[in-house]
Order: sequence, then structure tokens, then C-alpha cells
Amino acid sequence: DTFDVQRVAFGPFTSAPSWIIIGKNGKVAWRNLPCRLDMLLSKRTSSMSAPCEVSLGEHGSYFIRFLDGDIDYCLPAHIAASCQEILNQG
Repeated sequence: DTFDVQRVAFGPFTSAPSWIIIGKNGKVAWRNLPCRLDMLLSKRTSSMSAPCEVSLGEHGSYFIRFLDGDIDYCLPAHIAASCQEILNQG
């Protein structure tokens, strides 16, 4: 099963490398993502907005943004505080 690729992210996670591929049509494939991100993506339905940006980091950290502007992240405390400040400023 193939699709046109829009974004690819690779990252270390636990004992095996992790990756996520976002297709131009919104289709998403992934392996070995942090549990919270895996659950977030698994629960999404085709009627929900597709992911458009994603980053994977060390120790289960990640950032994801969807086409409707929704975001989710799990970041180290010092980075999360800065991101929250930016979000609060609009």
C-alpha cells in the first residue's frame, strides 16, 4: 500500500527507532511512537482533520499539528513552558 508522502519524521524511542509518515491525502503510517501520540493517532477518524506537521524527539517527546490548527505535544518542561507562553500570546 503506497501513498504520496508529504512529511516523514524519525526518532529514537525505547529500544527501537520510531517513525511517522504523513501522506498528502492525510493518510498516516507509523511505528513505535510514544504511547500518547500512538493513541491520539489511533483514535482519529477520517472525518477529523489530518496531521500536517510532526516532530519526534528524545525520551518520548513529540509535537504534532493538524490541518485545523489543533496541536498536541509532550516536551521537556523547559521547552513546554516556552511553547505555552508562545501559544498564550497568539
